[in-house]
Amino acid sequence: MKKRIIAIVGILVILIIACIAKFAFVNAANESSNEDISIEKIVEQSRVSQPVVDGKYKPLEDSEISNFSKVFQKGDVNNDGIIDTDDAKMALEIYSDCILAKQRNETKGEIYRADVDKDNVVTIDDGITLLMFINEVSLDESKTLTLDAFLDSYLKAE
Repeated sequence: MKKRIIAIVGILVILIIACIAKFAFVNAANESSNEDISIEKIVEQSRVSQPVVDGKYKPLEDSEISNFSKVFQKGDVNNDGIIDTDDAKMALEIYSDCILAKQRNETKGEIYRADVDKDNVVTIDDGITLLMFINEVSLDESKTLTLDAFLDSYLKAE
């Protein structure tokens, strides 16, 4: 009889441990799926127009910046896969439209990509920085210079 009670208690303990493990696994899976957002959803979110507030575009939320960084390349304002003078021109247009209170319906994605110095504001410095980067790339014989590497060296020099 004693052996039977010990066996039943042992089985109950194993079942309780299995239930706890399953509960922890399901919760962990749900939490990670809640944090992940699909690329399609991020792209859709990036197409929303960003309003002007007090002569500046409303800053992007931290969650938007985090999501956009997974999909978009800073500096590639027109999102064509190449950082070139068209991107610098577009960044400067975003800045000038904003200060002239001319809303061109810039999207959150364009504003994210135009903010190359990552201060959450598109300024003339972003356009000039892109022009300087494009110039450095044209002089870089190895063709390995990235915008991040350029920004690191450029910001250290300031």
